[in-house]
Amino acid sequence: MIWKLPKQVQNAVDFLKMIGALDEYENLTHLGEFLSILPVDPKLGKMLIMGAIFQCFDPVLTTVAGLSVRDPFLLPQDKKDLAGTAKSRFSAKDYSDHMALVRAYEGWKEAEREGSAYEYCWRNFLSSQTLQAMHSLRKQFSFILKDAGLLDADVGTNNRLSHNQSLVRAIICSGLFPGIASVVV
Repeated sequence: MIWKLPKQVQNAVDFLKMIGALDEYENLTHLGEFLSILPVDPKLGKMLIMGAIFQCFDPVLTTVAGLSVRDPFLLPQDKKDLAGTAKSRFSAKDYSDHMALVRAYEGWKEAEREGSAYEYCWRNFLSSQTLQAMHSLRKQFSFILKDAGLLDADVGTNNRLSHNQSLVRAIICSGLFPGIASVVV
């Protein structure tokens, strides 16, 4: 008798093969081994691993943490236009929600160092609680990847290419594959 996997299980196995976590015989690959220790969706885990490998870890880490919690950008009914304008300032010229998330978080960390985090969140329509949750997840993911040997003890080494926005966006896209879309304007 041939036993057949339920459709959902087969879809999950096929997906893990597609992203490189399983080989053709359904054995864990090296990527799959690292993904198995991360408490996050495999696509986001792959993003973290790629960010570590390509030495642009911090912006990718922030993106993954942001995608793992609720949206930090608040949209009050009575101030939608102001909130939209605030968010678009973080998007800059690249119109990227993911890069806006990184910029908003980095701005919040800077404001926190200066003792003005509350004002920063209020002025930019950001949820302080969500940014705190992102910060906690960043620490958790960093610890796991350091423990696994994927991150260097020297933070600078892990972020040598963090300024390369094209590389960061490529890693985010590779992690989101196959669920990405293109918008033509």
